[in-house]
Amino acid sequence: MLLQWMRLEIISHIVAVFLSFQVAISVAAGVAVHVTDRRLIRWLIVIGSGALIALPWGYILIVDAMRFGM
Repeated sequence: MLLQWMRLEIISHIVAVFLSFQVAISVAAGVAVHVTDRRLIRWLIVIGSGALIALPWGYILIVDAMRFGM
């Protein structure tokens, strides 16, 4: 049981890091295109903020799934 818990916790951390990279990539892309197209940076900000909002909720859902053995 403990081994399964540790495995699921590692997976949840990997998912959280992946979502963090998504946020970083969208912010970097927004900075890169800021000079060329202002509409595109608005969309990238929306995507990045959506990922920031989803990050803790995704992590909470994964941890809850681990606790209840789903």
